[in-house]
Amino acid sequence: MNDISLIGLQGMQDGMTRAADAASRVVRAFSSDTPEDAVGALLDLQASRRQFEASAAVVSTGQQLTGSLLDIFA
Repeated sequence: MNDISLIGLQGMQDGMTRAADAASRVVRAFSSDTPEDAVGALLDLQASRRQFEASAAVVSTGQQLTGSLLDIFA
């Protein structure tokens, strides 16, 4: 696996961690007596989705680059 793919995978993992945290905050906002910022949590959830999608695109691009380099040098 190349460095580009590893960076993309790390971004995907970070996005999933961030999404889990935001999802927990959304649940707390609607199920507890303590005020939670539901809008902020929902925005963080959406941002983590975008982070995951962008990181997945990085992984895909890294794989395409590796394939192209193999085609050139093979």
